[in-house]
Amino acid sequence: MTTRIDRALGSDFGAAGGDSLGAAVEFMSLSQIRQAYGRDGIQEPDAFYGFPAFCITDDTQQAIALGEGLITAIGDGLSVDGIRRGVWSSLKRWHQSQGIPNQRRAPGSTSMSSLSRDLPGSIETPLNRSDSCGSVMRAHPVGILYAGHPEAAYEVGIETAVLTHGGILGRSAAGMLAVIVSELCVGKDLRQSYATAERIVRNEIGIDPLLALTRRAMELEPAPAVTAESGLGQGWEGHDALAIGLYAARCHEREYLAAVRLAANHDGDSDSTASIAGALIGARLGLASIPRSWYQRLERRADIARVANVLSVVEPVSAKLPVQ
Repeated sequence: MTTRIDRALGSDFGAAGGDSLGAAVEFMSLSQIRQAYGRDGIQEPDAFYGFPAFCITDDTQQAIALGEGLITAIGDGLSVDGIRRGVWSSLKRWHQSQGIPNQRRAPGSTSMSSLSRDLPGSIETPLNRSDSCGSVMRAHPVGILYAGHPEAAYEVGIETAVLTHGGILGRSAAGMLAVIVSELCVGKDLRQSYATAERIVRNEIGIDPLLALTRRAMELEPAPAVTAESGLGQGWEGHDALAIGLYAARCHEREYLAAVRLAANHDGDSDSTASIAGALIGARLGLASIPRSWYQRLERRADIARVANVLSVVEPVSAKLPVQ
């Protein structure tokens, strides 16, 4: 039996593994990837930006920071204000770390500009209208904490996204990922988990492109690669990245490596899309689905494990919110 802790570890390590796989090819087209790595594309994490293989990018750095902020908020009873305060402070510390050369891993411009501000964004007063994927690739720890409480996962996913990303598509995509991980962490399959997320978000105003892309991802026939013909975008926007990650996870719902490899080998934001696919498959199958040779070599593996372990043993006292 796969336990909640095992699924949490699978999601966090799965995301980090996908991130490290896609890092070396993040800014390459599919044809360039194949030219560099062969017809099947990149298959194992490789060196990038002068860092060795199995290092992480800003995607996993921010996911760890968000998880640490949630852990801080546990002491405040997971109130909305406590969550916003804890996650904002933790992300601000991550932002400060980007001044250290060996910690800067091509951070997203929206995250960097937002976190240079004194105050966070909110739904009522967003800092920007950005829908970039930076709000989504760090959202899976919310789903781990709110396992089995999908409505709360959605609301907290939005609240943590809008701290830096004000666009409706970006923040709703983050909420959707949190919901899907929340459901996967209690043993639902991917289709059941997506149906819950779709039910929760479908009455939101302005999210038709998000629903269209994610529905396409759940219906599209499996293919050897994500190409322009797939119609899922390139992953630079939050809804694109979620759609590609969903598609890869659905195509290979029982195979972690196949899923993250499909999600990494395309024209676009390979580390974010593979990270999302890894978070989904890891939550679905647990840590055992990820090769030991991968997760034992990941940078900051102790921090990744600690966040997953702490978040997975907390029963959120605010699980029946709505968040307001």
